[in-house]
Amino acid sequence: MAQVNGRTVPIPESISIEQLKEQLGVNACRMAVEVNGELIDQNRFGEAIINDQCTVEIITLAGGG
Repeated sequence: MAQVNGRTVPIPESISIEQLKEQLGVNACRMAVEVNGELIDQNRFGEAIINDQCTVEIITLAGGG
């Protein structure tokens, strides 16, 4: 189980951020992801691996006025 935005989320032993986005149904194109306090570049979402010991914060950006 990983902590994602303060919630316990079941994940496989290891998963990429891109796979986690798909599992959670997050399809925002403008977002920031922090893993264990480290901001992950969006270009690395497919290769950055998290595990059940990670704390993940996903922040989606919304436009409007």
